[in-house]
Amino acid sequence: MGKKNRLPPQSKPTGQAAPPPVLSKLFATTLQAAPLLDIPAPDWNEQEVRELWTGAPPEVQQRLGAFIEQFASFGTLLKNRLHGLDEQRTAIEAERQSLVQEREELSAQRSDLSEEQLKQGELRSAFQDEQAQLEAKQSELLRKEQALLVQEAALRGGLVSEREEALKLLREQIGLLEDKRDRLAVEMQAQREQILIRARADAAALIEVASARTLMLQEEAVEQARRSAELDKREERLKMNEELLRVGRSVAVEAVQEELELVQRAAKERETRLQQRLDRKSEELDRLQAELDELEDLRSSAGGDPRALLDELEKLRSECREKDRELQDAHMRLTSDDPAELKAQRDLYLNKIRELDAELVALRSQESNWRRSVTEREDWERAKAAMERSRAVLHEQNDRLRRDVESLLDKREGESAFPALMLMDRDMAVDAHTDPVPKLPQLVSELRSRIAYSGGDGKVLQYSTEDIQIFLGGLAMSHLHILQGISGTGKTSLAMAFAKAVGGHCTTVAVQAGWRDRNDLLGYYNAFEKKYYEKNTLQALYRAQMPQWKDRFNIVLLDEMNLSRPEQYFADFLSALEMNEPDRWINLMDSPAGGMVPALLRGGRDILVPPNVWFIGTANQDETTNSFADKTHDRAFVMELHKFDGEDATLKRPESPAQWSVSSLKKSFSKAVEVWKPQVENLLQFINASELTSLLSKQWHLGWGNRFEAQFKRFVPVVLESGGSESVAVDHMLHSRMFRDGKVVGRHDMGPDDLRTIEDALHLLWEECELEGEPARCVDALGRDRRRMERGG
Repeated sequence: MGKKNRLPPQSKPTGQAAPPPVLSKLFATTLQAAPLLDIPAPDWNEQEVRELWTGAPPEVQQRLGAFIEQFASFGTLLKNRLHGLDEQRTAIEAERQSLVQEREELSAQRSDLSEEQLKQGELRSAFQDEQAQLEAKQSELLRKEQALLVQEAALRGGLVSEREEALKLLREQIGLLEDKRDRLAVEMQAQREQILIRARADAAALIEVASARTLMLQEEAVEQARRSAELDKREERLKMNEELLRVGRSVAVEAVQEELELVQRAAKERETRLQQRLDRKSEELDRLQAELDELEDLRSSAGGDPRALLDELEKLRSECREKDRELQDAHMRLTSDDPAELKAQRDLYLNKIRELDAELVALRSQESNWRRSVTEREDWERAKAAMERSRAVLHEQNDRLRRDVESLLDKREGESAFPALMLMDRDMAVDAHTDPVPKLPQLVSELRSRIAYSGGDGKVLQYSTEDIQIFLGGLAMSHLHILQGISGTGKTSLAMAFAKAVGGHCTTVAVQAGWRDRNDLLGYYNAFEKKYYEKNTLQALYRAQMPQWKDRFNIVLLDEMNLSRPEQYFADFLSALEMNEPDRWINLMDSPAGGMVPALLRGGRDILVPPNVWFIGTANQDETTNSFADKTHDRAFVMELHKFDGEDATLKRPESPAQWSVSSLKKSFSKAVEVWKPQVENLLQFINASELTSLLSKQWHLGWGNRFEAQFKRFVPVVLESGGSESVAVDHMLHSRMFRDGKVVGRHDMGPDDLRTIEDALHLLWEECELEGEPARCVDALGRDRRRMERGG
């Protein structure tokens, strides 16, 4: 039962391998790269290299083949880099031309300054000419003064009075000339000072402008240098912005959809309120109409127009006043006329007065009633007119709102129920270039470096080589991952960093506690609006099928996956992932919606779970979360992350981003499975025949099952091909499948002695299979559960 009966680790052919086809590509690459670098092509002889290859040992051929494949890709990278440098040179040349233009403008300004200086020189020359003229005038005045003095001396012998008068006149003229000379000197000095002040101000302004322009040019030169230094960083920022833009676009689409729902609900509420107001106004209008009818009846019973009755009342009042005057006249005639006759007339008039007073009281009462009726009718008519206007406005608003709703519904008839998916059909129809992944050992090293520097914010994410090897094995084993661990161990960061490191896309979905079915993940169809409210998961599944993303990694990150029960909201996906890749369809609705249908929906109502999508869920264990059922646990790759305490200084920042293809990675997985298949099947036979398997089956009815064996045959070979050990791979599989809570540990029908018996059988299995080290994860789980039991937990 020792390792001597197990097959060798791999069954690779031992003969001399033929030179790889990429060797010719290598020589073609050098011939293409030499002109680009402006150097002569190397003097290589392809035949000699092939002979060297043929004579080299197999391990040298393997290493040299990897080197040739990597070096052959340098030509493409070099061409891309040179193309980028040409674009940068073009941008720098454009900025240099702009700088030259600005320098030409500065030269023009300097020419203007020179012209100003010439003008100042001309002003100085004019000032000197004026000063020379002034000096000439002063000399002329002195000459005239001397001549006058000579004349004065010549006339001394003449008449005294004439001489005195002439001398006086001469002195007055001299005084006027001296005053004029002084004024001219003062004016010239003032003009000179003003010219000098203006010249100094103009010179200072020009110097200041020149200094500012020079400083500006210096700053622009510094800015140009800074821009040149930042050109290398722009490409990375643009790519980050593009990623953020894609995420922001999906968020914006959801925000617009929610806002449209709010607007529609508000419109419905407004229509309801307007209809209620219209009903109330209609009732009030009916009441006013009834009162108006009563008023018309009252008017008819009164026998005519109230205004005519008022005129008749005023006429009766005039007659009453006339009778009063007659009565007064009668009283006045009472003293002179016959008393008997007057008494009879008085009685007659008194009777008429009483009759008229009674009639006057009745008319006044009728007048008051009519005035009140007229006022009420006018109020009713005004209220009726206002109500009619309000009713017309309400009807108009109601009709406009109804037309808007009908227009919106008609528009929705012609539109697609899946607007975001239709947009992907239009914008993502072009195939994207992808590169094959490196060999699995090299891929582990590349992933560690790329994940470490994927944050872009200075934070370095470091995971151990063993974690990356196990993670790659999980990718080959299942499309559903569960990452467990305490907060801060990098569960969420690993999923997002891996997607960025391989040039893929990560869609983050925050799981809510109330989720119950697939609609919480995918969205739902509104039959009234004829629209499907697309959630991020639905868009992620559809994006993964587009030509731009169909051969790239797509991650759906279910953050806090166990806040609700995955067996409910993720049930359709659990069933689909068990099927063959072409049969992984999930139904969105019972019947297809009208309008245009996205091209990749089957029958307009089913979405495919494509093979380049992995679901990665993060899980915490506390009072707010749910434990995973066996249905979920057994179908998923479960990995518990621990904080990486060390710091690997050998991790180098990648020179360029990667965009690896999913198909090449799956081919590497399949190749590893075939290479290690004999050894893994032999190892699995040892495990099935071991005392541990027999003990678990007889005592507690626990077994491995077909699903475990299928996962074991894909997980272990990939870990081994990635440079990992059998011990680590088997320990992880046993711990995540059997030595987890609810299986071997965490049971109430086991005691500490039972756990020790299982641990002894586990160590015996390690010895029989000659596995290195010990099953650290399984032993740790047994020890923790045993200590729990001993504490009485």
